[in-house]
Amino acid sequence: MSKNKNRNPYGQEDVAEAVVAPTVSEDLNQIYGGRSPMINAHLQVVRNYCEAMAPGVPQTDTEGANWNMSLFNAILSIISAEDVQDFSEGMDELFMIFASNSRGALQLTYTQRFIDKMMLNEEQLNLYTSLLHIIGTFADQKSKHLYGQHFRLEGEHSPLNALPAESRERLVYYLNRQ
Repeated sequence: MSKNKNRNPYGQEDVAEAVVAPTVSEDLNQIYGGRSPMINAHLQVVRNYCEAMAPGVPQTDTEGANWNMSLFNAILSIISAEDVQDFSEGMDELFMIFASNSRGALQLTYTQRFIDKMMLNEEQLNLYTSLLHIIGTFADQKSKHLYGQHFRLEGEHSPLNALPAESRERLVYYLNRQ
């Protein structure tokens, strides 16, 4: 049984403790690392995913699909952040999480487990797989230089076309600057 089985993927217990525990004199910047609490909550979902879906941690089909959906929604929320600074800082941290878990839970083969149980249409499923592949590739400096230029990030055949235009443009700009 997974140690995190009953844990909320959004880590609400952790966030609630972080908000309630500090004294008035503590700097909120230290609590949230300079990021908005919402972006931190989405990043915590990704961290929780990495623990719960690590290689060797058993999951039922339903649990695995739910964790995959939580990961997908967290990534979409970070990409869709209205504030540019939140987007940029969230993506920077997301890349670090992907890089540090590239041989574990965020390895492409592991993120594809349970996708047949996810409640997504074909376009959304392709976006899920594409985002994980793109982020995983760009998060790794060696892979980015070897394979990054082969992704069609723009144009009619871009796997990112399922994203809203503003989010897609911002993500492409961010990736091109990496």
